[in-house]
Amino acid sequence: KSLAVFALAVAIWLFLQFRLRNERQNRNRLEQLVNARTTELQTQHQALTDAYRDMTLLQMLAKQITASLDLQEIVYLCQQSLHQIMDVHVLAIGIYQPERQVLQFSHWLENGQHMTSFELNLQPELHLASVCFNQQREVNIRQREEFLHYLTVIPAPVCGAPMQSVLYFPLTVNGEKIGCLSLQSPTRQAFSPQQTNLVRTLASNIA
Repeated sequence: KSLAVFALAVAIWLFLQFRLRNERQNRNRLEQLVNARTTELQTQHQALTDAYRDMTLLQMLAKQITASLDLQEIVYLCQQSLHQIMDVHVLAIGIYQPERQVLQFSHWLENGQHMTSFELNLQPELHLASVCFNQQREVNIRQREEFLHYLTVIPAPVCGAPMQSVLYFPLTVNGEKIGCLSLQSPTRQAFSPQQTNLVRTLASNIA
């Protein structure tokens, strides 16, 4: 009889341990699901917040650009606004000069400072700016070695320090090529896909 009582007690103890272990496992799984869902919601909320911020920034810039006819002021406004959300070490707008077949960069900023103007020949295509303009294609460089995706050699900087991340977007008005917009950073992979899309939209507003 004592053995039967002992065996029953052991069985009850084992059953309770099994139940407790299962409850702990279920609770851990539930906590993991809740944490994963919380992280997902936080990510979605951040994405919506960033999208609203970018839309507001674009609307503000569009109004300022429309109100201004001065290229130097437009470059400054764009740099100041974009610098709040990304690494805009260089912001430049090149304007097509058909009589000389060059892109003229009269107003451009490096590290917030106005720099000396310069020109780039459109032929031969020795620079990313000429590739962007001539081929009417976007250029997205995430590290300096990727210059070779567009050029046969990596060019030395025309002005300023070497850049790692480079964006170029063609500027057109009613289908007519007028120039290009560039953002550059000395940091590798400085521009996220969302930021690149923002600059793409800005380029259409500038033109």
